[in-house]
Amino acid sequence: MNETERAIALLRQGDYSCVFCDRDRVLTDRRRGIAPILERIEAGESLHGMAVADKIIGKAAAMLLLCGGARSVYGEVMSEPAKALLEGADVEVAYGTLVKAIRNRTDTDICPMEKAVAALKTPAEAPAALRAALNRLK
Repeated sequence: MNETERAIALLRQGDYSCVFCDRDRVLTDRRRGIAPILERIEAGESLHGMAVADKIIGKAAAMLLLCGGARSVYGEVMSEPAKALLEGADVEVAYGTLVKAIRNRTDTDICPMEKAVAALKTPAEAPAALRAALNRLK
């Protein structure tokens, strides 16, 4: 079983929202949203070469994962913009369900994190924009 398969299996078997795997490490998280990825990026943790499996991968998460250097990304649900962004950066992509956009938790609008990154040009801009969006929501 390779790292990507291991990350997906752990995501499905455990009660995790996000799993990061490489040859030497397995990191798991149960928090919702982009927090597990954003906090690792803000802490300066490298995701270089890691396989990441997450419940939901939208453009916001994809941009963060590109900042961290993830090698492969699986989303149980993945947005078309996230897929295009990741594939354009030569990241291995897999998903359970592909959707046009990630919606908010009440399904009344686009996810606020997706709105926060909609106009960004580079992944490097994403951490600050997403932290500001999270702070506004508190």
